[in-house]
Amino acid sequence: MINIKNFLKVIGGMYSTYEMKVVDNTLLKTYQETELYGYEKDYNELCELVELFMKEALPYRERELKVKKKEIDEKYLPEIKECKRLLTNTKKRFKYNLERA
Repeated sequence: MINIKNFLKVIGGMYSTYEMKVVDNTLLKTYQETELYGYEKDYNELCELVELFMKEALPYRERELKVKKKEIDEKYLPEIKECKRLLTNTKKRFKYNLERA
C-alpha cells in the first residue's frame, strides 16, 4: 500500500503549498467524519438499548439503567462534541486553503 505522506512529499514540488494543504485537509476531514460517525452510532445504539430495557422495568432496575445512561453520556458526549469541533475547524481550514489554491 502506498504511504500518502511520502507520496505527497514526492509530488510536493509540482503543487503549491495551499494545494498540498487542501489534499491534507481532505484526508483529515474524511478521517474525522468517520470517527464522528462511529462515536455517534455507538452512542445512539447504547441509548436505544438502555431505553429498550427501561420499558416495563422494575423501579430499582430503572434507577440502575438511569445511572448507566448517565455514564454513557459522560463517556460519549464529550468525545462527540470534540469531534464536531475538530471537524468544523478542519472544514474551515479546507475552505480557506481551497480559496488560496
